[in-house]
Amino acid sequence: MLLIIAGLETNPGPNDDLNSSGSNVNIADLSNFSELFSKSVSFLHLNIQSIVPELDLIEAEYDEFDILAFTESWLNNNNTDESIKLLNYHSPFRRDRGPQKTGGGVVVYVKNNLVAHRRQEIEMDNLESVWLELKLHENSLDMALNDNHVDYIMITGDFNDNQINCANSKIRPLLTQFSLNQLIDEPTHFTEQSSSLLDLFMTNNVNAVTYCGVGPPLLEQLSSILPVIPFNASTTINEIELNETEVEDILSIINPSKASGPDLINPKLLKEASAILKSPLCKLFNLSLRSAVFPHQWKRANVSPVFKSNKPNDVKNYRSISLLSVISKCMERCVYKHIYNH
Repeated sequence: MLLIIAGLETNPGPNDDLNSSGSNVNIADLSNFSELFSKSVSFLHLNIQSIVPELDLIEAEYDEFDILAFTESWLNNNNTDESIKLLNYHSPFRRDRGPQKTGGGVVVYVKNNLVAHRRQEIEMDNLESVWLELKLHENSLDMALNDNHVDYIMITGDFNDNQINCANSKIRPLLTQFSLNQLIDEPTHFTEQSSSLLDLFMTNNVNAVTYCGVGPPLLEQLSSILPVIPFNASTTINEIELNETEVEDILSIINPSKASGPDLINPKLLKEASAILKSPLCKLFNLSLRSAVFPHQWKRANVSPVFKSNKPNDVKNYRSISLLSVISKCMERCVYKHIYNH
């Protein structure tokens, strides 16, 4: 991301109260950032692992951000720009892995009030990346069109290069060579046994960044974006009836690399056998909904403490990861879709 900024006073540097991911500001509560967002250009990066099923969630949860960058978009030629467009954002800037390949891909959304220009001449053929040049706060049309000086460089994405254990890092030499600073200082990827820092944010000017931190995964924010529905006749959902197609759609986007829950059912099995399992699972989900009984086994979770940073002997430096049944999360997604679209 290349930023051209005109008509601004000299940046006084970051606010002392908001200078790290460990500040008192709660990144999960976007309402705390309303004033900050109104005075700044805000970025968000997320490893989305298939953006199409999450478009409604993204539009509801992240509309306050000026720039949204998603890796693992899993788009191809069948997904038109119009079909993945977000309200109040320009048409997406995207780089798909290819028509014959699955997974991968990058897509970036920029708010309509920002001037964005894609710099394809600096994008490499063998690298999934999108370079954008943004002009902010122009004083005149002439300045916007003729000023080619780049003030700030911002780079974000999933680099698959663990910065917690960076002895063999391929990114570190590049940071030194191009005078860039990497600002994320806590893990962004968790498994049952480990944590790693793969999703990075780099800049050539740290004083231009007021706050930088790690937020919760998208699925952990479902409760905060469900619409508040008054209980009256016009808005009550009398019945939810799932069909096999939507169950199969949810099964087909399961991340096979994720850990299983207490039931030990491997997510790869559910994904690979989605065409066969859609029928019995659909019947099971509908039976649960009709009887208003959620299986007790699906309420259980394997909870693992995963180290974040600083001193390993301090319990505050551990993040708890709850591994639920993958089947229960599939049902949750199906029900959420019906409630959200009601």
